[in-house]
Amino acid sequence: MRLFISTVFRNGLGELVQSTLKGLESLDLDARFSSIDQLHLTLKFLGDISRERLPTIHDRLKEVTKNQSPFDVMLQGLTVFPNETFIRVVVVNAHSKRLTKLIEQIDKNIKTSKPATDTPHITLARITSSKNKPQLLDFITQRKDTVLGELKVIGIDLVQSKLTPTGPVHRIIEEYQFQ
Repeated sequence: MRLFISTVFRNGLGELVQSTLKGLESLDLDARFSSIDQLHLTLKFLGDISRERLPTIHDRLKEVTKNQSPFDVMLQGLTVFPNETFIRVVVVNAHSKRLTKLIEQIDKNIKTSKPATDTPHITLARITSSKNKPQLLDFITQRKDTVLGELKVIGIDLVQSKLTPTGPVHRIIEEYQFQ
């Protein structure tokens, strides 16, 4: 199973990123754009995980979240992965000291073959070619420090991601609400 840990904002995220998403769509890129209902804040990509590991992951996520309380996250700035030379993904950055500590706890409790270098982000688009790359870079540069808003993190989700020809389809396996 291809899994990641995220928070899905139940309210408000779509409104905060909608105009940025529309701006990206207007650039005539070869890209798959995230749909509003699939938007989420990725905390850690786990990769392909066997079903046998799910109970352990579940127990560790329960442990990580048991003493957490809700906190605010600032959505600020656009960037690209892996870099501006080879753009594969356009994302919104998320900032919060509590978010950083939460990710550190997740990394400490859930070991994967993936390095602990995940940057919390919201994927807006997956780029499939370099078509209109100069316009995309201008768009990103103009918005690298733009504050989109603030949202409350009320818990985390363990999410399965199935890759399809039209883009990933996400299904929440388990929700872990903060106290």
